[in-house]
Formats: sequence, C-alpha cells, structure tokens
Amino acid sequence: MQRRKPKGRDEWAERRDAHLKAHPKCEMPDGYGEHWGPIDANHLFPRGMGGTRKDDSPLISLCRKHHAWAESYREKAREMGMLLRRNPDALQRDA
Repeated sequence: MQRRKPKGRDEWAERRDAHLKAHPKCEMPDGYGEHWGPIDANHLFPRGMGGTRKDDSPLISLCRKHHAWAESYREKAREMGMLLRRNPDALQRDA
C-alpha cells in the first residue's frame, strides 16, 4: 500500500513551485556578495516566529547563501524587508 502525502505538503509544494517560476532569481539587493546555490522560496514570516508552511504569507526567492544570511542576521533582514514581523501592516510589502 502506497502512503499518501500530507495534504499541506502538496499545497506548499505547488505554492513554492509557482513562486519560484514567477521569481526564479535571488531577490537579495546588490552589494551582499555573489549568489550561490539553488534558489529557495523563503517565508517573509519565519516559521519560528508565527509563520507556517501552510499559511499564505508572502514569499521571497533567495539563493542558499542569502537565505542563510537572512536567517543569521534577522534584524538587518527585517530592516531590508526580507523578513517581516507578524502584524496587519506587514502584509503591505513593497514589490
């Protein structure tokens, strides 16, 4: 008997793939070094700070190097709009 994948995982995979198709390049601003590694769809609301894989919070495309940078320097990443705090105004991210 084949195991079924959790429904939330399938929805996330579709959402992630659609985001990466629309935003295939790293969205880190210039001046933070060369891009490296595959592109990840990163949650603007980190899962550890109230975001979940199943929510519809905004995403940003980051290469692995800049994804790691955003996780390591969260306060600076927030100042740059790469991470958001969960509040009503936070959904108004400039494109």
